[in-house]
Amino acid sequence: MALVLLVDDERSIRMTFAHALTEDHHEVITAASAEEAWGILRERPIDVMVSDIIMPGMHGVALLEMLAEESVDAEVILMTGYPSAETAIRAIRAGAFDYLPKPVYGSNLRRVVGAAYARKLVRAEQASEQDASSSRSQNLTEVLAANLNSMMSQLQAKSVAEPPLNGSWRQEILSCLVESYDCIELLARELSDLHEQLSPEAPEVPARGSAPTRASKPALLRCTPQAPRSNGDQITG
Repeated sequence: MALVLLVDDERSIRMTFAHALTEDHHEVITAASAEEAWGILRERPIDVMVSDIIMPGMHGVALLEMLAEESVDAEVILMTGYPSAETAIRAIRAGAFDYLPKPVYGSNLRRVVGAAYARKLVRAEQASEQDASSSRSQNLTEVLAANLNSMMSQLQAKSVAEPPLNGSWRQEILSCLVESYDCIELLARELSDLHEQLSPEAPEVPARGSAPTRASKPALLRCTPQAPRSNGDQITG
């Protein structure tokens, strides 16, 4: 389950809340001050931090703001016996998961910590999926770039007039791939056409100035889908 850091200057509260959270099989670390908590946070990753706001020394909200500045990946729940709208707004703006006025009961704390940990897991999963998607996109782009460079070299070596790929179109292909996976099928089709031109059985490419035998390629590389026709645009008859 979650690794929870419990911060409160009152020992009895730390012990009571620690016992409540261990009933849900969370691992609990306690700290008597924000300064002590900050030292723990710098040494090991914490899933959820539950902290009092009014404590000697550093304020609980100030601790939360330090976590935000240092991009510490922990969900934070703040508690206070002196709730105010100003403090609540400051806490939420700093990224607090929840703001609980005291007295806080063990059952309520367990529920809020469970919800905070669930959000932490969702965010971690989303970040992992995004990293995998970004890596796949980068790999595909590198492979495509290598194929395009190779084909350009072969076409130029064969002195092909008006090669179907030029610098601007090549850049458009690469940009299109990075922006949308929907372009992959189209790109594969275009690469297949180039392979056919490079094969011995391919027909002779028209000389410069000859009438083109097929539509201009760049027009095919617009990845934005065409808008559907309205009823007024339908062909009748």
